[in-house]
Amino acid sequence: METEITSHTTPQCTSFCIMCKNKDNLIINKRISLLPEMQSVNIDGKRVKFSNRAFRVLCALLRYNGTTVSFCYLSAYAWPDSIVVKNNLMVAISEIRTNLRHTDMRIKNVRGLGYELIFPTSEIENTKC
Repeated sequence: METEITSHTTPQCTSFCIMCKNKDNLIINKRISLLPEMQSVNIDGKRVKFSNRAFRVLCALLRYNGTTVSFCYLSAYAWPDSIVVKNNLMVAISEIRTNLRHTDMRIKNVRGLGYELIFPTSEIENTKC
């Protein structure tokens, strides 16, 4: 049975996002690194800028690579001080998919549950959160 991450089961990560105290770049693999202070991802030496919300969603998905993360958790994580509709999350996911289309990262929609980041864990060098 697949594990599902919900807003009731997991505390929010503070290592990747713009609001965190750790401002070090996070190297995912040889091609990809996260740049938290700039809310961007470096892919093959090119910086790709993300909106604040999309970057936070990406961080949550990276933290739980290979695990289904609920709509509720992602919404609460990316919009902690706001009430959002499901479409807001869909727009953020679309932005992530568009920006990462030339990488091995894929986001799978798990119908009725949430989203799952598909990324070979053997390639991940450092995802401490």
